[in-house]
Amino acid sequence: MNEQAALHIDRCVENYLRDCRERIPLFLGNHFSLAQTWDLQRHTLVRDIPLGVINALWAIPYLTLRKGLEILEKVGFAWAGQLILKIPSGIRSDYQRKIERLIAGEILEWDLTGRSALPDPLVKSLLQDPAVARLADHNPAVFSEYRVPQVRRLIDKFCEGRALVTDLSGTLFTMFCGWYFFGRSSLSLHEMGTRFARRKAYDEASSGFFLGRGIGNTFYDIFPPGVQERDVQFYLILLGLGFVAATVLFTLLSDPLRQTFDGHRARLNVLIDDLERELLLQLHHKLKRRLL
Repeated sequence: MNEQAALHIDRCVENYLRDCRERIPLFLGNHFSLAQTWDLQRHTLVRDIPLGVINALWAIPYLTLRKGLEILEKVGFAWAGQLILKIPSGIRSDYQRKIERLIAGEILEWDLTGRSALPDPLVKSLLQDPAVARLADHNPAVFSEYRVPQVRRLIDKFCEGRALVTDLSGTLFTMFCGWYFFGRSSLSLHEMGTRFARRKAYDEASSGFFLGRGIGNTFYDIFPPGVQERDVQFYLILLGLGFVAATVLFTLLSDPLRQTFDGHRARLNVLIDDLERELLLQLHHKLKRRLL
């Protein structure tokens, strides 16, 4: 009987995850068009803009640090792998939190704030087996012993990947400006602001040179004119506004674009695959062992 109950658990997990996958198309159709994305973001966009800028500035250092820790883990430093899990990829915005709640509620049907650490549909199907029901009667906490933080981490991982692509948009904007105007994609905003101010000073000085612009260009190639700090600040402000605009625009467009290319469906299926491994692992250790 108990072996049958153990098989029943595996079937319940399989059926639950199949239902989750079947809800994905409806979820994508309800939330990731341009109009739907704007409706989700418009109430919190002003609060999310500063977080988007901070996350964009942190994206490259985070990726560099993560890659370094992964290398250390591969050569035998186990603590590096644990540290990777503790380093945040950024600050979660209100929009990201909304998406997390929608995924948990509409796809997984899982209230991560409730007492039960398993989704209600899965618990109901598990209790249809007499052996599991008796075990739950004798130990009412049997379905609240599972690690919700681990499940939340899976959802966070999914949202982290989405957010990181958006966070890199500011970096891509900076790289594009550096390449387009100066032929170098590695310039920082401050370096570009200084170069724009230097170019402005050069053009103004050359055009006003008493022997003509051509000779002025030659003269100021040898003796560059001084750069005023207010010009540097002016161009920094312009570049900063462009940086923020690129971040906001990509935040609004990234989900509809990924929806167009079916990227969300693939990532959600990966999330459910990870969830399947986690559920089977936890149920094996906490429930099936008691039954067997």
